[in-house]
Parts: sequence; C-alpha cells; structure tokens
Amino acid sequence: MTSSTSTFVDLVLTLPTGLTLQADTREEVSSLIPGSPAVEHFRSYQDASGQGLYFFAWEGAPTRDRGPMKAVETWKVQVGAADATVSRTSHFFGHEREVLVAHVEGPPPARRRYMIYTTRLDRAVFDALLAAIRFSPR
Repeated sequence: MTSSTSTFVDLVLTLPTGLTLQADTREEVSSLIPGSPAVEHFRSYQDASGQGLYFFAWEGAPTRDRGPMKAVETWKVQVGAADATVSRTSHFFGHEREVLVAHVEGPPPARRRYMIYTTRLDRAVFDALLAAIRFSPR
C-alpha cells in the first residue's frame, strides 16, 4: 500500500492511499476576545467508498460550537511530540454519529489547537495515522 505526504498548517501528514482532497479552507472568525480574531483552517479527504478524514486547526481559540460530543471510549496517543486524546463517540457535532476524533495542542511558539477526526472506525489505522504526523519546523 502506498501513501502520500501532505502539509496542513504545520502538520506533516502521511495519508493512506486512495484519499482525495475534498476541501481546503482558511477563514478568519470572530473571537470572544476583542481585537484578536481567530483563524480556522479546515481540510478534508475522502476515499472512493465515502470514508472521510478531516482536519481542523485554530490560531487562537476555536469560537464555533458545532454541537455536543459524547465520548464512549478515550485513550492517549502521541502526535509529533505532543500528547493527544482520542475519543470514539456516540454523538458528534450534535448528531448521533460514531467517529474517532483526536484533540491536540501544537508546540510553541504557535500553540495551535487541532482536531482530527475520521469516519473510518478502525482504531489501529487511525492511531497509526496520528503517530506518523510530525510538526514542521517554522
């Protein structure tokens, strides 16, 4: 199986074969702190069967609530040199939906916040994808 390498904000990703880029956006969003807008980056990939892989990064605090999440299982992993928490959900973005989702804070000086989730429910594959991520030097 082959893979490809891509960079999202400052994450260097090794993507499984068969994924196609679906969306890649950058948007300034209002912040709860006046005078300091947040920037939200989003990228998504999908394979031929419709399985998705989604990346969010925030410079500043995330300001949008996309709905509640209910974790039914959590565990710790490493993403680059950072600790991350992964959850398997029964509810995600306010809907009954099972996904695997990782939350991680990037290294200084940027300290961006990341959320990575997948509709692929194979824990070993998702954990391996997360373990292969590196932070690019800036």
